[in-house]
Amino acid sequence: MKRIALIITNPGDEGTENYCQGVNVDNSEYKKFLMSKYGGAWISTNPNDENNEIIELYKPTLSQLKLELTAIKLACIEYLLVIFCGHGYYNQQYQYSMLELQTGIDVPETIFHGKAPKTCIILDSCRVFDNSGIIEVLRKIAKKEASHESKIIKLLYKNIFNRYIKKSAKGILTLYSCSVSQTAHENEMQGGDFSYELRKEGYSWISQQTNNNSKSSRVLSYRQAFVNVQQNIMRKGNNQIPQIRGSNLDYPFCIYVPYAYIKNLYLFIMLRNIRAKLIQYFNRYK
Repeated sequence: MKRIALIITNPGDEGTENYCQGVNVDNSEYKKFLMSKYGGAWISTNPNDENNEIIELYKPTLSQLKLELTAIKLACIEYLLVIFCGHGYYNQQYQYSMLELQTGIDVPETIFHGKAPKTCIILDSCRVFDNSGIIEVLRKIAKKEASHESKIIKLLYKNIFNRYIKKSAKGILTLYSCSVSQTAHENEMQGGDFSYELRKEGYSWISQQTNNNSKSSRVLSYRQAFVNVQQNIMRKGNNQIPQIRGSNLDYPFCIYVPYAYIKNLYLFIMLRNIRAKLIQYFNRYK
């Protein structure tokens, strides 16, 4: 499956009152989550490598963003995940969120539409009316994975994750960190409140599946995760109510695969590879 995760960040201008250090935390923590087996085992290599699946844009110009989006569309990507962390506001006239790429360079959220048949957009930014200049962003809390996983096991997780994407209908799903006229709050150490809670929900769900010793592979969709994230944000009492909108609400956020299943599949693949090498060896001496 051809898929791309586009992470765009703009913490603002360092030294200014509305600079958001948490945006930088969100960038690294989102990337770490995506690259984990639970988050879909996305591949991050050299940007020019055809196998690279994660594109990071830090305070891009409009032309840089358009260039990347054009390349994505021409590549016939099947699934596009967009994560924006930074400043933004709500355009009342056109009724959509505006995202600040750099000071003075704003783009509508619709710029990401029509680039892939299956698109999920996460916007952790303010949605105050028009030119209110504060934003906020994403956060962290990702428990580090206990051990280094072999490439083959991560590949197995990736294939299962992709299977859930293939089962999903086409459409655009958008998660907003707050409602129209509201600001999105952040913490310098954790990142944006919304992004922090979203990632935390993923890790909490994975831990629960592990503790329950679930026997079959399971998936947590963005729609399911959003319910608890919204409640947790509202409990903080910061006048921030996340919203979700889209024609498809079942794109996978993270997955759980029983250890026994992975172990058996791993052994099967290893034995198959050994068998192939033995056949090759004996054929050489026929």
